Amino acid sequence: MNYSDSIKAILLAAINDLSKTPEKYAVKPGVDFIRNRKLGFKDYMLMFLTMEADCIREELYRFFGRTIDAPSKAAFYRQRKKIREDAFRNLLLAFNRKLPKKLYNGKYEFWACDGSSCDIFLNPEDKDTYFEPNGKSTRGFNQIHINAMFSLLDKCFTDILVQPARKRNEYSAFCSMVDSADIPEHSKVIFFGDRGYTSYNNFAHVIEKGQYYLIRCNDKRASGMMGYPIDTLPAFDEDISLILTRSKAVSKYSRPELFSSYRYIYQNAPMDYLNDQRTEYDLTLRLLRVQLDDGSYENIATNLPEEEFKAEDFKALYHLRWPIMPISA
Repeated sequence: MNYSDSIKAILLAAINDLSKTPEKYAVKPGVDFIRNRKLGFKDYMLMFLTMEADCIREELYRFFGRTIDAPSKAAFYRQRKKIREDAFRNLLLAFNRKLPKKLYNGKYEFWACDGSSCDIFLNPEDKDTYFEPNGKSTRGFNQIHINAMFSLLDKCFTDILVQPARKRNEYSAFCSMVDSADIPEHSKVIFFGDRGYTSYNNFAHVIEKGQYYLIRCNDKRASGMMGYPIDTLPAFDEDISLILTRSKAVSKYSRPELFSSYRYIYQNAPMDYLNDQRTEYDLTLRLLRVQLDDGSYENIATNLPEEEFKAEDFKALYHLRWPIMPISA
């Protein structure tokens, strides 16, 4: 069996697995998909994935054959309304579970998070996705923002979260995907993120998940972590212990002797592990500053243990995610 045939077999097996319990993915469990219809849950999922660019009627003919007993367009739309939005995400997860995994040092998976906007069909009534006419679009346009996790070693997507473009929030998308990540009990994932993902809240979500992160950050963010400017410093590898709080009053600090370790989190900045009952959050991280071939420097925030990942190891890790920006040896 060649590679494409094996992947197809894995996908069909994943669809078969979901179709054994369609009530888990039905809008109305116990009501939807209880009858034996020609366009049932299994065929709908498979047909949806294999649809091309024709109208629904032609797509139905292509899948079921050009016969008088092929399901109607109305039947297609009725079945679509019965399926929950997370059904296809669950199919992606089921598919990925069946794939062999490539691990770094026999232990770690590498997942990179990024986002991209995508135009969709025009609908001025959808205020969350519609943008008014401008110099580039005379009619206006609708847009969604796709947030995705991608396995750098396996070259496949591990999760996707779609947001209306006007409500795009890559910080919250990252945290949501980390929290719901389908990670086997004894596996470890390193979440890679670009500068736009530098956030104490993002770091905390990965830590609370029991996983690891490797995120680039600019000099301003790195200086805030260190507590002093780093833009003129040479390469370094430092461990930092911080205490996050939403209070500026030193009198409310539980450990005032560690004043230099406190970092104030603005009230409108997300930090899901600070509340009225928990006013401080301890965060330990590792900050590296590495020199690029052109003489400039890149900052990397991580919680990877030094006993397994020496400073020189980050050259190879960096290249996996950002190969066009080589680091000097």
